[in-house]
Amino acid sequence: MLPKVNIYEMNDGVRYMLFEEADQRGISGMLKQNKVYEPNLFIVSEAILRQASIDRTLVLDIGANLGSYVVPIARRFNNMSFLCFEPQPHVYQQLCGNLFLNSLDNVSAKNMALGRKAGNLTLTLPDYSLDHNIGAFTVKEEIHANLRGEANKGECVTVPINHLDYLNLEEIALIKLDVEGSELDVLHGGVGTLARNLFPPIIYEAWDLDWYRKEKLALESFLKDLGYSISNFDGSDNYLAQHPNHGTGIGFQS
Repeated sequence: MLPKVNIYEMNDGVRYMLFEEADQRGISGMLKQNKVYEPNLFIVSEAILRQASIDRTLVLDIGANLGSYVVPIARRFNNMSFLCFEPQPHVYQQLCGNLFLNSLDNVSAKNMALGRKAGNLTLTLPDYSLDHNIGAFTVKEEIHANLRGEANKGECVTVPINHLDYLNLEEIALIKLDVEGSELDVLHGGVGTLARNLFPPIIYEAWDLDWYRKEKLALESFLKDLGYSISNFDGSDNYLAQHPNHGTGIGFQS
């Protein structure tokens, strides 16, 4: 059985259905405590979207979780379209509930993972009644072991996994990519999409952890080989990759 949820209102009027007891050190706990989710993400996203040309109208939220990013940004840019991806079935349902709760008709959501190829992916989900950080869920067992030190204890499910190029997306203005260690797999499956859309800006997460150093450097190298420049915009694990082919960028210290 899923834990009890309640509705919480944020500083900007956004409302979320959040787990009442679970996820206290995760996104739910952050929203309840701060009434906002990582404000620097929105500062950077807004700067990019304000500069977007009128023919670039699509934003991708890959690893959307409960909607803490897409809900407020989609409200602010209601002239643009947003496409979300979330592999956890129950969290996907929570995401859809939060989209409905905030009357957003410019957001579509898919219950799928993205990676290098298409197929099916078998996942062991968290026990949502006990998990203290649901947003840290990863589809990679080896990363989960390093992050959490123990296996997930919830049900086993099969979800679709696809590669971004299969979706044949156009007019992309921005990609937010937060998939708990699978970022490089998603990008490998989307090189054609990136090129066709003139290499749109990518906001992504990469941990500054000793055991993740090799993977982080491989991700940076992949993006730089495509022509992206990378900056850390707030001193956290959030990075912005920008490409000259996509037009005028926004400046940060590298």
